[in-house]
Amino acid sequence: MAGRSSRRTQHVILANGREYDIPVDEDGYVPVSKLLERFESGEGVSDGKTFRDPVKDYDERADVVLPEKLTPRQAAIWWDRPAEYDIEGIDAPGRPKIRKGMKFYGTEAEATRMSVLVDGALNRKEREKLTKSGLSYTARPMHPGTAGWYDGEGVSLSREKGMEVPVVAHESAHAMRARDRSRDNRILLTEAEKIGVEESCTVAESQARSSTPAISGYYLSVPVFDEKTRRWRQPTEAEALRMAKEDHQIFTYGRGKGLKGEDALRSVEENWADSHIARLRYKSRRMAINVLADASPEIKAHANRALAKARGGEPKKRKASTKRSGSKNASTKSGKKAVLGWIRRK
Repeated sequence: MAGRSSRRTQHVILANGREYDIPVDEDGYVPVSKLLERFESGEGVSDGKTFRDPVKDYDERADVVLPEKLTPRQAAIWWDRPAEYDIEGIDAPGRPKIRKGMKFYGTEAEATRMSVLVDGALNRKEREKLTKSGLSYTARPMHPGTAGWYDGEGVSLSREKGMEVPVVAHESAHAMRARDRSRDNRILLTEAEKIGVEESCTVAESQARSSTPAISGYYLSVPVFDEKTRRWRQPTEAEALRMAKEDHQIFTYGRGKGLKGEDALRSVEENWADSHIARLRYKSRRMAINVLADASPEIKAHANRALAKARGGEPKKRKASTKRSGSKNASTKSGKKAVLGWIRRK
């Protein structure tokens, strides 16, 4: 039964005797933001436990899925036992929300927000390619330290840390590396069996596409050269942050404004070997640049020069060129192809 009401809540008494003051909007429905707060809080446990894991709850589908728009009475049942019920877009994907032809899973507001972020990271042509490939984006809870992932089928974004352009750019880059058949440069293609190279190149692309530095945790796995010991060592958090900010400047040609399309790809091709993230050592004893150097003698020589420079100074900043190294007309004043332009996947 429903009890007393106020301007902001409605008092509801359930059949089991529990009572709740459920938030309510002027239109008589529970604000979606309040449903999200309740879900993310971990409150509402019916099995004697002290905490309900939102991630586990989201991954376990309930038999009853309620609509996003709920009255206080409808919401009170879920409020009391959220693990036994789901709300579409809150703790279950529900039906997709379509924005410019692309599928998004989450609340209506989250779908709109994700669509805006995709436009911030990709140009129209890139978005259309991913839409035609069937890629979808999902806003969902994730454990601390995780901002998002691409699982081969779609992109998932953390509601807490993933709703920003650098994260959307990173996960979208993973998808494009796997799905965009027009890419023919090794550095722009997926490296499923070489995860260190894959993440290194994907971070580089997210840096190029973002107007703010992509402060990725992968920089904590980028070795720095210690002048005292004359050895490579793991960076401090301050050093990792510095490297992320410096790479952002490198991949945006010192302007700090995100690039899209061919401009973003050209920047990765030209600047990756001279960036900090090229030295990523992730799930391997070798740096990404050394692994990719196995592809050809030319990149091996460049890798040696880049690492020697890293031991004695900062990576140099490059001026933007007018053609991608992978394009037919790409060239430099010396007549040689731009960095990494010759590394093709066979």
